[in-house]
Amino acid sequence: IYLNYGDYIICSGYIDSINIEKKIVLVSEDIQKSNYIEIVDPPLTTSVLENITQTKLGCTISIEKIEHTPFETRIFISASNNTNTDVSLGISNSIITQQTTQKHYFKNNIEANYNIPFSVKANQSINGIIPFEPLQSGFECEFSLEVSSNVKRDNFIFRFDPY
Repeated sequence: IYLNYGDYIICSGYIDSINIEKKIVLVSEDIQKSNYIEIVDPPLTTSVLENITQTKLGCTISIEKIEHTPFETRIFISASNNTNTDVSLGISNSIITQQTTQKHYFKNNIEANYNIPFSVKANQSINGIIPFEPLQSGFECEFSLEVSSNVKRDNFIFRFDPY
């Protein structure tokens, strides 16, 4: 298995030594690559959403599921660009509103190294995760995401119960 600096792993083994370059020598027979979600911040609840899809400006956005953790809320989206020009997704300015006044903002989690979809190439599709501050349970949500092409822009607004 090939590992990079910062990779998360699951294994049974022991640290054999630390070599001259101060690199840890790990002895294990069952190393598996993992990720931030599984190791550091697993979801407390997962809401799988159906038929949460909109199409505007030739771009289709779907919310696949939402994960809730003590540290963040993750929205898993897919985006299909059905045009001949690239589109930008305003992820950094996206907002979730609860109780009409409580706003939760995009929270870039560098440690997690999520695949955050800031743009979609012409005639392509992508999947990604958008992290937010933790939501409160029991309140309806409104998720707002701006999509823009070189000519137009529009807001996608999705309403859903978080869990």
